Amino acid sequence: MNEYGLGLASGIIFGVLFLGVWIIFRKLRGQAAMEQFDEKQVTDRYKAYKIGFFALIICIAADAMLKLFGMSFYEEPVGDFIAVFIAIGVFACRAVMSDAYFAPGASMKKFILLYGVICFAQLVNTVRSFSDHEMILNGKLTIHCISPLCLIIFSVIMVTVLIRARQLKYDEEE
Repeated sequence: MNEYGLGLASGIIFGVLFLGVWIIFRKLRGQAAMEQFDEKQVTDRYKAYKIGFFALIICIAADAMLKLFGMSFYEEPVGDFIAVFIAIGVFACRAVMSDAYFAPGASMKKFILLYGVICFAQLVNTVRSFSDHEMILNGKLTIHCISPLCLIIFSVIMVTVLIRARQLKYDEEE
């Protein structure tokens, strides 16, 4: 396993550990793991999941068609990551715009701050990958394009949240 693979694996492990500690902390404080959503939010979340799932299926089918015709613009696992990132982005944007992403009473500010930190971390890694010329090898995207993909998807979701927060602010003023 190369240096980048070790970094990617350690980042995933850190994320899982962080999530586990966060869930344990919330349980010790007596907070539910997930606040209750109202019926409209649950319905809108299901619609967002469905749209995200169909986006995933379409991306996987497009990837299969490219491979079938011998055209591939990326190394093997990159297409799968792209499909998953697109599906997550479609789900998140749809859920945010229909007010089904956040539980009632949840703060958008904490979310925006967290995603801002994630975007900054991915930006640093993206700049490093660009400067080391690691993203494209033999005319194909390599696994090193994962950080820019994460940066793009987290930025799109964060901008969607900012747009929705602004819409809600103007709705409250009227």
